[in-house]
Amino acid sequence: MDRTWKRWENTRSRGLFRFIWIQGVLGWGGFMGVYFLILDYFNHEISVKKIFSSVLFFLIAGAFWGVSYWYWMEWRYKVAKKQ
Repeated sequence: MDRTWKRWENTRSRGLFRFIWIQGVLGWGGFMGVYFLILDYFNHEISVKKIFSSVLFFLIAGAFWGVSYWYWMEWRYKVAKKQ
C-alpha cells in the first residue's frame, strides 16, 4: 500500500475527534485565525471584538474543515483499498 495510506491508517487509528481537534481546530482554524489577526493588525483594524469574533469564527470553521477533510480522506482511502 502507498505511503500516504499507511500514514492515513495511523491517523485514523487515533480517531475522528482527535483529528478534528488537532488538524481542524488547532491546525487550520488556529493558523487562519492568527493569519487574519496579523493582517488586521497591519491594516490598523484591530479591536477586542474583532479578535474575539475572528478567533471564534476560525475555530468553528476549523472544526468543519476537520470533519470535511476526514470524510474526504476516508472516501479516498476506501477507493484506494478496493483497487
